[in-house]
Amino acid sequence: MAMGADEDEDDAKDAAAAAGAAGEAGAADTNKFPKILLMGLRRSGKSSIQKVVFHKMSPNETLFLESTNHIVKDQVGNRSKWRCLVY
Repeated sequence: MAMGADEDEDDAKDAAAAAGAAGEAGAADTNKFPKILLMGLRRSGKSSIQKVVFHKMSPNETLFLESTNHIVKDQVGNRSKWRCLVY
């Protein structure tokens, strides 16, 4: 049985609504966490600070980190009571 144009449009709207609801649920999860924005000049140690403070890396080990050329979004504190997003 062939579907009419109206049925195709309804299916497309339902699919778009479902996709939008899924996207909103993911956005709602990240919106409930406090956000920390690390800002500074190039090669000033932003990634090193993040690794030492949030990932328990030794400060000496951060000397060997590769430079970061893009914005990195990291959710920290997954298992603890204190959770945040670090940009």
